[in-house]
Amino acid sequence: MHTVVWGGSKSFRSFLKKLDGAENLIEIKSLDEALETALKCRAKALFLLPDYDNSQKVLDEFDDSHIKTIVDIIKTRQTKIYIENYPSYDARDYYIFGAQSRACPAVLGRNSIRLLGDFKDDLGFELLQKRNGVFFQNAKHYEQKIEILAEIRNCLGVHDVVAEDSQCLGIALSKTGNQVYTAMLNFTDFDANFSLPYQHWKKFYAKVFAEILDVDETRAEDAFLETYVGIATTKKASYVRAESERKADMEKAVFHAVSWHLDSGVMPQSDGASGVYEMVRSFDLKLAKNVRGDSSLFTAALFSLAGKYFGKPEWNEISKNILNETLDRRSLQIMDGKNKGLLKWFSGVGDLGTHCIYATDSARGGNCMFALYEATKDESLRERVLMLGEAFLRWFSGDALLPMGWFNYDEWDLETIAACEKTTAPEFYEPIMILMKNLHSISGDIRYKEQILKTAEKMAEMYPDYGIGPSHSKNFTLSRVLGIFAVAQSFESGAWTPLIDEILNYFHELQHKSGGFADGKAYFDEKSLKADMEFAIGFGPEHGNICDLMYCQNTMLYTLNILRKCKQDDFNLPLAKEMLQKSVDFLLNVQLVSENKMLSGGWMRAYDMDLGEYYGCDKDFAWGAYSILVGWVTGAIPITFLDLLGMETMY
Repeated sequence: MHTVVWGGSKSFRSFLKKLDGAENLIEIKSLDEALETALKCRAKALFLLPDYDNSQKVLDEFDDSHIKTIVDIIKTRQTKIYIENYPSYDARDYYIFGAQSRACPAVLGRNSIRLLGDFKDDLGFELLQKRNGVFFQNAKHYEQKIEILAEIRNCLGVHDVVAEDSQCLGIALSKTGNQVYTAMLNFTDFDANFSLPYQHWKKFYAKVFAEILDVDETRAEDAFLETYVGIATTKKASYVRAESERKADMEKAVFHAVSWHLDSGVMPQSDGASGVYEMVRSFDLKLAKNVRGDSSLFTAALFSLAGKYFGKPEWNEISKNILNETLDRRSLQIMDGKNKGLLKWFSGVGDLGTHCIYATDSARGGNCMFALYEATKDESLRERVLMLGEAFLRWFSGDALLPMGWFNYDEWDLETIAACEKTTAPEFYEPIMILMKNLHSISGDIRYKEQILKTAEKMAEMYPDYGIGPSHSKNFTLSRVLGIFAVAQSFESGAWTPLIDEILNYFHELQHKSGGFADGKAYFDEKSLKADMEFAIGFGPEHGNICDLMYCQNTMLYTLNILRKCKQDDFNLPLAKEMLQKSVDFLLNVQLVSENKMLSGGWMRAYDMDLGEYYGCDKDFAWGAYSILVGWVTGAIPITFLDLLGMETMY
């Protein structure tokens, strides 16, 4: 028996051929001919789809004659019909669809496709993502006529843990007793970058289209795998690397990461003369065109260190151009006044940009300037980073903690914030402690060591309650606490030393066999799903082994590397080294490989270690599960690899 298809995409038609045999598929360009052929040959299945190859996302309304022929096909009871993204507005359509569209097409944003009933149970999962999918909203349905297989809902989650409000945006997929399958979403217009998770879509396709074409689901899964390629990585996360491979693989990873910066468009000019953009955004995989101080300096440091390691003078020139753009033209380091030495958060063109100073961003930028100084011995960089160090000493004012972790430099300065409440969040202190360790190494100034030990002692005294609240995961916080203690341990043992072992044991329990650290407890606002949830990639105790590469894995990588080099080794150094090696191998394995230059060589934020693919809760518009962040992801990771390869870096 034949299958007739009208419209769709070349890829989906290829999938159908693989699934049911090319000889059985009849591709027809005319709707009238497609309907007549299906009726005449008593087709096994009829697919009526928008012409996705020519950018059509929604079908045009059928004429009365088309509706009549479809009804005639249904009455034969020989043919299963699959119709996608049809504007079923009128009562004449009820017999076919059993549902009515109540609004015009819309674009699927951060909402999810939620599977229902037996359909969900058979597949073994509940949620699918299809970012930027086109769907019909608010379908009115008639319970006696259709079975709803999936809805579009304002919800978020991963796997079987779901948080939602009461809003159903529409039917996504249904079928009638007349064997008509209605998709009010462009399911067959599959894009592996936006239809996630890939392993779940494979099962979804297999179940739906194997049922329509009456073939085995395993065969359908094979057809899916042959047709659609998921987001690829260098290796499977489970790949076990021989010791002899690691050096060459780290070199390849660094080279690949540098190439990503050159090819992805994050540098608007390939020579770095216009600076560096902030990231590839999560929701559309396009560039976020903020120019951040820390991101830019990380990139300059990476190019300089990698240029020195690989003998690439042209990379050193790019590094100099980025530095000139960041520090001179955009003036992101404040060179006079009461805030002298500190680094601004980011800048647009000229003076445009937010007017904030973050302790975190300033310190990260300073660490990059230190690494650049070590690579180039440029005395102006030494002067700049020492100027930043003096600013931080003024900020501490002899205390263990900072008054405020950030402030608006148009309204405040280090003198006026001195009386403000102290911040206890470890995230502000971890990069500062690394910076002060580096400042001590180039200046010998005892004040930096004293500040490190004073702050570490206070953090040890407060452990584990830092009064942060639910917005940060335990992993987020403890990875930074471990960083503070690791720096202190570089100088001497203290109250923090036994806590290093406690935190190492905590993360050792969470470290997956692949080397990724499973993320911690829920950290999102359950009361407001509309809120931007920068920290949400997974939640709940059953969310699955989601690894956060932006807020944990990267931090743990360089922190474990700092511990590796500690001479004061009265903590479980062998465990730290073992965890470091597994973390390195994990990151080497999951570096992206793609024909899409905006992806290849980067690391996305969320990796699902159970599914073996990049996947997570897709809520935040920018720094979400699929973002690729310039700086403390695509900079810090390869820079740590260079340190492991024998370079002098900030870690």
